[in-house]
Amino acid sequence: MIFQNKTCLMSILLPLLLVSGAYARGIVLPTPEEPFKDKITNADDSLLKSTLSETKYIHSRGVEWDARLTILRGHILLKQEKLDQIKKLGKGEELPLAKGDVIRVYSDSDVEIRLYDKCIFHLFPKSELQIVSLDKTGTYLSLRYGYMTGKVKRFLDKTHTIKLKTLYTNSLITAADFAAGYIPATKTTGIAVFDSGSMSVSTINEHGLSLGLYELRGNQEIVYSAELPDFDEEGHAKTDPDYKMKDIDVIPGPVKLMKDMQAEQKKLRKPAADMKKEWRKYVEGEREEIRKEIIDSGELMITSTVIINRNTANESNDSESGMEFRDVMTDEDFSVRK
Repeated sequence: MIFQNKTCLMSILLPLLLVSGAYARGIVLPTPEEPFKDKITNADDSLLKSTLSETKYIHSRGVEWDARLTILRGHILLKQEKLDQIKKLGKGEELPLAKGDVIRVYSDSDVEIRLYDKCIFHLFPKSELQIVSLDKTGTYLSLRYGYMTGKVKRFLDKTHTIKLKTLYTNSLITAADFAAGYIPATKTTGIAVFDSGSMSVSTINEHGLSLGLYELRGNQEIVYSAELPDFDEEGHAKTDPDYKMKDIDVIPGPVKLMKDMQAEQKKLRKPAADMKKEWRKYVEGEREEIRKEIIDSGELMITSTVIINRNTANESNDSESGMEFRDVMTDEDFSVRK
């Protein structure tokens, strides 16, 4: 009898609780006359944005990373994939990145790139990076010249990979504290892994001949030049089919030439730990709108097509303008030297 009374009481109270709770949240329940009236009608903007953010834009999922660039100091030049336009953007902007973006960092500037809460990279002055792919199963960055440091956290999903290339190296980064640099003038590449993680580094010379695959871990570095002598021991020029390529030694060793970069990389470790907590969520569609707004607000520079045509006509290379997106750097003011 007591059990029956309790069951009866619950059958009366439960609908009342559900209804009162629903109305407190601004929900209009369906009725026989309006069976589909179950929308949020009185919710404020913050509730709506929160709902959209959680249900429509899940940062840890999806095919591509939500990659964002922050200009910490100075300016960058941005070239988008398949567009000749180049935009100049300034300090303070947080730009959502897209596949194919090329980022050139001015000489008095610094840039940070984050892939949600999993990866953080720092681009140093006089550097240029291309976002080849943001696919989580094959993220691919190309350091065209200059320097960068980074921290890649361990992925629970083993299909996720981060790859980094320079003109003469290809690397797979596994949960590493690392630094990388490339100097076009001397065809010199430096790759270092510091206190944690590892990198598999494939190396070639300037003619594309493999120089070996190396595994770096535990404060090791590789620094080598891919450049071959203009003439071999028998006097054949590099363009001669009989030219005999000399051996180039690539020797992994303790961090030495890239020691200065270790101190710079350590600066990323605290922000890396706080990335998820500091991440500002977008509602559905907001990412694309923010990207377009920031790019549209940037200063339009001369197009790459115009520069290439001008350089051809004048036989000059206006590297100071920072407009032509090719390997034009000749500075040797880096820690890594030949």
